[in-house]
Amino acid sequence: MLYFIPLLVLLILLAITRKIFYSVLFSFVSLLIIYPFILNFQHIFEVLPKSLLISFQIFLLVFSLLSLFYLVEEKNKKLLEEFKNKDFKTFILLGIYFTILLEGLVGFGVPGMIVIRSLSDIGFDPLISSTISLLSESYSTFGAFAIPIEVGMKGLEKSFLYLTATVFSILIIFIFISALYFFPHKKIEVDVLLSLVAFSTSFYFLNLFNFYTISLSVSASISILILIKNELKKLVKFFKFFYPFFIIILLYLLLKFLDIGFIKVLIQNFGIGPIAFLVLIFYLFNTKNKKFLSKSFYKSLFLFVNVFLLSFISFSIVPQISDFLSSNLSFLGKYYIFVSPLIGIFGAFIFGSATLSNLVFAELQSKIAQNLDLSLEKILTLQSLGAGLGNAISLYNILAIASLVEIEDKWIKIFKVNLFIVFIVSIFFSLIFFLT
Repeated sequence: MLYFIPLLVLLILLAITRKIFYSVLFSFVSLLIIYPFILNFQHIFEVLPKSLLISFQIFLLVFSLLSLFYLVEEKNKKLLEEFKNKDFKTFILLGIYFTILLEGLVGFGVPGMIVIRSLSDIGFDPLISSTISLLSESYSTFGAFAIPIEVGMKGLEKSFLYLTATVFSILIIFIFISALYFFPHKKIEVDVLLSLVAFSTSFYFLNLFNFYTISLSVSASISILILIKNELKKLVKFFKFFYPFFIIILLYLLLKFLDIGFIKVLIQNFGIGPIAFLVLIFYLFNTKNKKFLSKSFYKSLFLFVNVFLLSFISFSIVPQISDFLSSNLSFLGKYYIFVSPLIGIFGAFIFGSATLSNLVFAELQSKIAQNLDLSLEKILTLQSLGAGLGNAISLYNILAIASLVEIEDKWIKIFKVNLFIVFIVSIFFSLIFFLT
């Protein structure tokens, strides 16, 4: 039972302080204190390389993409001046597809910070802007070039990815219905429905053909193009703003098709990070202002430390906790399928990250599925779904956004609305899996 101490320390400090770094740090310290009593010190040399590799993978990607984002942001601050209509089309274009696009390109909380403030500045209600954008961030499972899948679920069968892609292809319908509820109106234009169908189908087929790393960005881009196809000025500004990110996507696709030996190994181990870094280096030679580099470096370094400490904790204690929960949840039998997404939601609720939720709980869910003789693909798909949905109710995300748009006293309303939708979605997919 001692191995529960670091997790309890983490949960208690998160509840009291709401400061993730200090909570993770003291949890790590408590792990070091009890380590001799629960594990062999030789185990450290097995855990350490894994933790460092995962942390560096994420650092490389986040540093490169955040730096690029700050670079284009400095040059294109007036992008949203073209989106002045407060109609439903603009609401879903920015609130859903633009959020999903940024999640796919950058991830790590960037979409909420930008889109919600932008919608509020245009004149949309900050509360409905917050709810729809946070719900759209449920795609964080495939966000930031699918880092949550590649890191948290590394080495899994392709059937898991196909099933997960199918679930997330359907999830967009729930988000769209939520947008209709938040933004009631009499008429839905044809191109709005077409954008919904285009996102769902393109996302599914891109994952089917093993392009899950870029499926989110490409699918969201297609939907955005459909909505602004008749407004060339908006389209030009949009591509002007994000051209470095589209270059990264094209390079990634090219290298995937070429299938060159050492490059293939590099991509398999580090994902799209090295490509993003090379593109960043190229653009740095063409800009004089590099102040944003220090900002993105310190943010990425802070994330590196958090991920390293947390992954070290999880690799050390999760196997033992998994064994304990596997034994004590066996009475649920086939009904455990309804608990699986709740564990993923809980992880993202605590950590504010689908990546960390998968990192901590994916192995645990795998063991429970095997012990209960349940479909591993279904259980881990529900874990991924829950990890994504949990971002919509993460206190860190909600409080940060509420402060950004100056609705600190109303954050509980966002939480309650999103909690209801998250619960309905998780039950729906659990029931479908239970009956099939």
